[in-house]
Amino acid sequence: MLMIARRRRIVEIVRRQKSVLVRDLARIVAVTEETIRKDLEQLESESKLMRSHGGAVLPEPPGAEVHFSERLTRNIREKRAIAAAAVKRVAEGETLMLDASSTVLEMARLIPDIRLTVITNSLQIQLELVSRKNLTLIVLGGILIERSLSTHGPQAERALEAYHADKAFISCKGIDPSGAVTESSELMTRVKQAMLQRSDRRFLLADHSKFGVKSLVTTARLDDMDEVITDAGTLGKALKLVQNKSAKVTVAK
Repeated sequence: MLMIARRRRIVEIVRRQKSVLVRDLARIVAVTEETIRKDLEQLESESKLMRSHGGAVLPEPPGAEVHFSERLTRNIREKRAIAAAAVKRVAEGETLMLDASSTVLEMARLIPDIRLTVITNSLQIQLELVSRKNLTLIVLGGILIERSLSTHGPQAERALEAYHADKAFISCKGIDPSGAVTESSELMTRVKQAMLQRSDRRFLLADHSKFGVKSLVTTARLDDMDEVITDAGTLGKALKLVQNKSAKVTVAK
């Protein structure tokens, strides 16, 4: 089967089954798993599907919010590489603002038990950091959104007005070709914006799957970030975009 026909067949399978494993695709189209992984990488760059842990899934419609438990498994190796690079930006004595994204959760898991203050609206990050004896954890109240396991709304936004942070670490739903950093919910966007506004330095943690995706609401622009940390899968136009639009780019490996 020629490459173009094979990739068209892969897209048809994912559309029909909603999700599929690499090993099953390799068996169906009679090629190696490594070839399938390359196909999935290219098809994801064309927004025809999304890679997941061990396979591929249908991309969700713009504005749709995927449950946090599902986001935890997507591009996990890339997220962990980004998280490892991000945690190197943390210094003892600092105050950090951490959003409720799965990539920032991976970063939180790596934060050492040192003297820090962390402000977050993420229930998962709260559970991760609560046992750190030297760390002061400030939890934002507000409307609890079950799908994201996080708090939002006017109460969370007002609470952030009382604080100042050295650094904010956020992720996003997508980064469109103009450099807009986008999110699927206005509630989520407003908390992220408040975190950015109340922090001296701003870090965007975004794996390769976020590039070329335009979601419902614009949170910020790449130009607003002091540093963008991405993974080695961000290539070509996507990497050039972030290099042109942000003060610093780090490609985690």
